[in-house]
Amino acid sequence: MIAMPCLRDLQESFFDAIAQPPPETEAAAPSALLRVVRERPPLDARARIAIYRGMYRARLLDVLRDDFPRTATMLGDDFLAVAEAYLDSSPSRHPSVRWVGRAFAEFLASSLSDDRPSLTPDLARLEWARLEVFDDADATPLHIDDLRHVPPGRWADLRFHLIPAFRLLECHWPVQKIWAEPHPTQRQWKSRTTIVRVWRQGFAVYQARVDATELLALECVKANEPLAVLCERIASTVPEERAAAVAGALVLRWAEDGILVAAEEPR
Repeated sequence: MIAMPCLRDLQESFFDAIAQPPPETEAAAPSALLRVVRERPPLDARARIAIYRGMYRARLLDVLRDDFPRTATMLGDDFLAVAEAYLDSSPSRHPSVRWVGRAFAEFLASSLSDDRPSLTPDLARLEWARLEVFDDADATPLHIDDLRHVPPGRWADLRFHLIPAFRLLECHWPVQKIWAEPHPTQRQWKSRTTIVRVWRQGFAVYQARVDATELLALECVKANEPLAVLCERIASTVPEERAAAVAGALVLRWAEDGILVAAEEPR
């Protein structure tokens, strides 16, 4: 009688069998699992395991297409081959298929060929960032009404935090515009360095280009600097006499977008 492995070992063996790329030879098949899989003609144990491997592989390919729809559109008929190559190089090891695409953008960047659109890695990075912020933790954002009650003498000392559902991306293409196109093609766009912020407000995910002034200001927020320091930093990009007004406008815009959390209760 065949000794049955414990449930945990059986689950791990089964997952290994279906998650790895198909073996090149029959000898590479998981022998430990073969011993406990019943053979029912016309299929032997290997063939039965292969059915599950194929189903799981098809599911992962569907997830990649769902998670990166604009990237898939950009790659066109090449998407399936690219996705297959990605799964071969980075087999999914997480129990949830939610995380299968976490290295997809990096794979596109490292394996880019001349016959494929060079903007696809940035587009994939944006699509993954949108997924990440959608799943990130909730936070109670600072509202404009909260700021209206701050005495003028305390504005210089105000500090803020960014909500967890926020990302900054540095891209080589204007991906926020490319993403908005239903059927983007590379010939429509010119390469240029673009900073994009991605955030969630409620159940909606947004993105917007960030200029040099806003980037400096956001870096101050991330460094937990007070508003006075933020004004000093952005004075290098705008006339000094306008720095305070520009800083105030940025804070109000961020509060309207729901990306700020007060470092302390405004009083």
